[in-house]
Amino acid sequence: DNTLIDGEVQILTKIRDVAILDVTTNNWAYQGWIIEINVTVKNKGELTESFVVKVYYDTTLIGQLPVEDLAPQETKMLTFYLNTSVLEPCHNYTISAEIPPIPYEFDTTDNSYIYGTLTIRIFGDVSGDGYVGIDDVAIVAEAFGATPTHPRWNAYADVNRDGYIGIDDMVLVAGNFG
Repeated sequence: DNTLIDGEVQILTKIRDVAILDVTTNNWAYQGWIIEINVTVKNKGELTESFVVKVYYDTTLIGQLPVEDLAPQETKMLTFYLNTSVLEPCHNYTISAEIPPIPYEFDTTDNSYIYGTLTIRIFGDVSGDGYVGIDDVAIVAEAFGATPTHPRWNAYADVNRDGYIGIDDMVLVAGNFG
């Protein structure tokens, strides 16, 4: 490909192409949780590249991180953190990531990635009905004593995220009752 710069023709012989391969995160969170958003990027080109990756909820920037000197065909995973205390409960947010085009990059179709929806729940709304009530307390009681490998495990009932549904989870849900 040829490029005209200051009256000179510059011949580009190397392909420049960066991409977002994947975005992973929770599809729900209680308001107040800090969640990880992992973004996997790849240098699909033939030159070592440095660029910035940006992550959003809806159109609001969560953060941006630099990728420095990513070798051709190399991948890298970046971790962003979203404090959900700034998000409204009982609402869905679209999580996405983008890499602004790098100079002379012709294929930018893979520079953005939409993860999908993140649902924010009221802290303790185990049932997801938008209200912390007796049904939420009952769900925690039903899962009481469970760990992730137990058949009664319910991730929504582990409100303190310690991998065990115990009295502390019951107290946290009951504390937000009503």
